Amino acid sequence: MNPIDRKILTGAIAILKINGKPIGKCRDIRINETYRRVPVSKGIGSIYDDELAVIKFQGSVTVDFFEISFGVSGVTDALKRVLFTASTMASQIASGNNAPNFEDQIVLDDFVVAMDIYKKITDVPYTGTGLITPNVGLYCSIDKIFIEGDSLNISDSGISGRNQTFGYLSPVVIA
Repeated sequence: MNPIDRKILTGAIAILKINGKPIGKCRDIRINETYRRVPVSKGIGSIYDDELAVIKFQGSVTVDFFEISFGVSGVTDALKRVLFTASTMASQIASGNNAPNFEDQIVLDDFVVAMDIYKKITDVPYTGTGLITPNVGLYCSIDKIFIEGDSLNISDSGISGRNQTFGYLSPVVIA
């Protein structure tokens, strides 16, 4: 095993890139994958199962951000809000107006986001000068993520936060 692979990933030095571009201050990242299984029995004459076959994969990732401004915090490209006003929230197509609106945008959205999670490691622990030489290593990648939830928290005397949850179609790729 490479000595670099044994370094502990700490949240304070994680870097998050969306579609190749680093994004704002990220507080937490939680990745959850579930595999639904069903029992497959031996057939007639036995009550015991032979296997637990996987029939469904589901992945989700939740990212917490420090809130700066509603329009620029989080993964801004995941949900287009800047085009809309209160009068263009609902679908305009039924009324004959083909203007951009929030409802049609979210229903017809096929924009997917790719997420790369990096960690910083040191090339040389001590160079004799007291300076650390950082090296960025890819930790994992998640492809084709779609937004499923967007929330914010503004607390008295606390740091405001933004939370976005995404679903994705295939398991995390290890670097």
